[in-house]
Parts: sequence; structure tokens; C-alpha cells
Amino acid sequence: MLKTSPDGRSYSQRIAALKTIIREKELMAEHGFSSMREYQAYQAGANTARRAARKAR
Repeated sequence: MLKTSPDGRSYSQRIAALKTIIREKELMAEHGFSSMREYQAYQAGANTARRAARKAR
């Protein structure tokens, strides 16, 4: 049986989510973004550019 936190999620799910948040914050700081929204907008733009480059091949 998985241990669950009061919000009903398993601890392993919460740990995975926290690790993701920490990784994103580190990347955000590395690239010099002041907010997560700014970083996500940059990422979305990068993904769009990658997709366009793939289609162009």
C-alpha cells in the first residue's frame, strides 16, 4: 500500500512533482528569467521553433 498525503496523492507523486519544480527553478535561474511564466513562454517559443525546424527538413 502506498503512503498517501492528506491531499490524497502518493508521496512518490509529490516527490516527483517537487523535483520537477526544483529543476525548472534551476533552469529559470540559469537562463536569467525573473518569473516562471517568462521561462515557460520562452520554452513554448523554443518548442515551436524546434517543431518548425523539424517540418522544414
